[in-house]
Amino acid sequence: MDIVRKYRRVWAVAASIASIIAITVSGLVAYFTPNFTKPQIEQLSRKVNILEKQQNALTHEVRDSTKVTTRVPVNETYKFGGTGFLIDAKGYLVTNAHVIKDAKTILVQNRGQEFKALIVKIDTERDLAILKIEDPEFKPFASLPYGFKKTGADLGEQIFTLGFPRDEIVYGEGYMSASTGYNGDTMSCQIAVAANPGNSGGPVFNKNGEVVGILSTRQLQAQGFVFAVTAKNIFKSLDELKKDTTYQNIRINTLSSVKGMERPLQIKKIEDCVFLVKTYQ
Repeated sequence: MDIVRKYRRVWAVAASIASIIAITVSGLVAYFTPNFTKPQIEQLSRKVNILEKQQNALTHEVRDSTKVTTRVPVNETYKFGGTGFLIDAKGYLVTNAHVIKDAKTILVQNRGQEFKALIVKIDTERDLAILKIEDPEFKPFASLPYGFKKTGADLGEQIFTLGFPRDEIVYGEGYMSASTGYNGDTMSCQIAVAANPGNSGGPVFNKNGEVVGILSTRQLQAQGFVFAVTAKNIFKSLDELKKDTTYQNIRINTLSSVKGMERPLQIKKIEDCVFLVKTYQ
C-alpha cells in the first residue's frame, strides 16, 4: 500500500506537469498560427466619408428649396464610390460587381457631369458588372481610344491605371508582377502599383493603351500586392450577356488608337471614358 501511495503522488505530479506543458504548447500554437478568420484581402471600393454625406444632404436641401432638377435620388444615401470605364462607345461601362452591390441608384460622373446608369449584368463569379448609361444628357462617343487585349500582359510589362480614389481622376503606374492573383486565382493577376479604396473597377492599361485588367482588390498585410481581374473575363462576361439579343450590338474594340503616343497624350485621350461610379442605397 505504501508503494501505491508513493507512486500515486508521483503520478499526480507527472499529470500536473503534463497539463502545464499541454496548455503552454497550445498557447504557443495559437500565438504563432495565422488567424485565417481575418480577411487577407480588401476590396477597393470607397466608403463615403462624413463630409461627402453632408454634401449629399446639402444637395437634397438645395433641390427642395430651389426645385432644381438633379439626378441625386430622394431618400437615398451615397454609400460607396468606385471606378468604371466604357467598353462600348454607346454608353456601356464595366466595373466590379462589389462596387454596385445592393445599389438602388447608380450615378456615373466625369468632369463634373453626372449621368444615371442602369445595371445590365452582374457577374459575381468574375466580380464584374456591366452598366448602361441611360441619360438624355449623355452623348455617345464616336469610338473609344483604347482597345482590349484578351491575352493580358507579360510578367514585368509596364502598366498604368486611371481611377477615382477621390473625386478627381488619379493616375498610377507600375508593372505586372504575377500572372495569377491572390492564392493563385487564375481569373486575376497581380500588379505592382499604388491602389486605394475607390480604384475598384478602374482600367489597367499596357504601354500601348490596351486594357489588360480591372483593378479589384489588394492584400492587407503586404505592400504593393494589388490584384486585377484579367481583361479576358470581360469578353467572357459579355459573351454571356449577348445571348440576350437585346445586347448583341455591343462591340469591344481590340485596336488602340493611342499606341505609340507619349503617356500624357494617352491620358488626355482616355480620361473622358473613365468614370467615378456612385452607389446610392
